[in-house]
Amino acid sequence: MTVDEDRITGIADLASLAAVLEVCSEKPGNVSPSYDFEDTRYEDFLLGSIVINRSMELSARRGFDVGGGRIKPAEVGVGGIIHGGVVDVKRSHSGGNTHLGMLMLLVPLAAGAGMCVARGEGFYLDLRGNVRFIVENTSVDDALGLYDAILVSEAGGLGGHDLDVRREESAGRLVSEGISFYELMRLSADRDLVARELVDGMGVVFNVAYPTFSNIFRKSGDVRSSIVQTFLVVLSRFPDTLIARKTADVKARRVSEYALSVLECGGVFTEEGRVELEEFSGYLRGAGNKLNPGTTADIVAATTFLWLLNNQF
Repeated sequence: MTVDEDRITGIADLASLAAVLEVCSEKPGNVSPSYDFEDTRYEDFLLGSIVINRSMELSARRGFDVGGGRIKPAEVGVGGIIHGGVVDVKRSHSGGNTHLGMLMLLVPLAAGAGMCVARGEGFYLDLRGNVRFIVENTSVDDALGLYDAILVSEAGGLGGHDLDVRREESAGRLVSEGISFYELMRLSADRDLVARELVDGMGVVFNVAYPTFSNIFRKSGDVRSSIVQTFLVVLSRFPDTLIARKTADVKARRVSEYALSVLECGGVFTEEGRVELEEFSGYLRGAGNKLNPGTTADIVAATTFLWLLNNQF
């Protein structure tokens, strides 16, 4: 195996590790080692985190080829890779949609990281521009791939484009209107934080979550505590759009206010904060998982991947 081949597989391994670390951390309102949902278990997330490795390697490899000038950015096939990842996850367990949102973020990140390897670039300074370049050069086929991924995962509609309606109608609309993956994300950005991140070059991940994670880890030396604390910071500043879709915008804002109050007590790093965190978790779990901050978890998984690339590669 060449050095570059080893680095490509390393990118994929770190993406899987990021997904595993995210679910292993006791984040409030999410599935974790201590809490299962009625229809989704902790083990389902672990299985999904392992099997996305194949999609992550494919994405990194194609990004490497883009960086080396062997293929065009549209040939990465972001939508198809996301779809393939969701199919692999679906086959691995019966716990429903566990990784769609995460894959939407990790696939472009892995492709951008592959470009960094090909060009000898840094994973922080250059990766964001590569991710933006990959996403902005996506195609209608990528939008159709995402649509199929949503159908497989049974995740329902995304943003305002109602992708959960009949396949022929939605697919025909995407083709006839020439809507690329990037354009679909732009149309959905006001209602979905993952879509907003993809349009914005992952501004929350790079400008908010990653510096927060890095600072917390430097002080604590503990990855899982850093994940939980970063989760609280992101949730306090950006109302979770999954909660908003399941309930209402006002409910999502109240959850963010609650997260801020936990942080003001110290979060995971003080006894008072840990008590507040446990109460917060109970509050989130007391509404039939409608208050599950799943979008925030996806953001934190992407952040953990970025941190691993910069610190463990």
